[in-house]
Amino acid sequence: MCVLIPGLFVTLTTACEQPADVDTEDPAYPVAVAYCSAFASCDCPGFPNEPISRDDCENQQIAALGKPMLAYLQQRFPGVEFSVDPVCRDDLVAWAEGLQCDGNSTATLSCADWHCIGNQYSGPLTVGQACEMTAQCKSGLYCDGPGGSRVCRDLCASQSPSGGPCGSDGMGCEDGLVCFADHCAQPGAVGDACEEDTCGERLYCADADGCHQPLDAGVACTTYFQCQSNLCLPDGTCAAMGQLGDACDLMSPTARCAEGLSCFEGACSKVPELCTR
Repeated sequence: MCVLIPGLFVTLTTACEQPADVDTEDPAYPVAVAYCSAFASCDCPGFPNEPISRDDCENQQIAALGKPMLAYLQQRFPGVEFSVDPVCRDDLVAWAEGLQCDGNSTATLSCADWHCIGNQYSGPLTVGQACEMTAQCKSGLYCDGPGGSRVCRDLCASQSPSGGPCGSDGMGCEDGLVCFADHCAQPGAVGDACEEDTCGERLYCADADGCHQPLDAGVACTTYFQCQSNLCLPDGTCAAMGQLGDACDLMSPTARCAEGLSCFEGACSKVPELCTR
């Protein structure tokens, strides 16, 4: 099933007329237009995968969010009544309209808005009922919880302080806290016990060793997030990121450019001001 992944996008070729095979009546059409316009209207060096036409882009987004997704939900959960959440659709459009070339959006989304990203449908399940996907829950609720005990939760009703309950990705915690073992906590320092994404800035979770400083170039690694550069070469060592003028390859995970630079026409280049409209 095609899914919309914020931040993953392709080079677009502009087209003024909408082709006949784009379903302009689909509830996701406004989102698709906003999403694809964000990248068709400006040059975004450093972030292409492969050229794609405007109509193909819109059809992909409609497949991820529109009637095809509804058909998938109805097939997966027979007898469940799903409906388009108009508030979610407006939130999605605002998010898409604010997209910049780095994949971030200028849109301001509240905790309650975030359940809409990648999903514009809501179902009948209420707080505490078992679920598999957020789309099964009523508007504003998240399907969240450890392992096989996911339930619909209102993670935005109150933001928990340190020690309070929370959901995955830190949802439900006060600003600056992370969700560790289903409770809000301060981000881990070096040596603290951890789970994925619970360590402090620039640290990574080294399992038994707890939070760990990122590794320098030339040090042995097993995954990219262990390295200061986020580059772990196939030979198992961290690599340095490319500097201005260094060769790079958009399709290679081991030939990336340093922060502030973009791989453009095979070389690390200064990124022009991000596209704005």
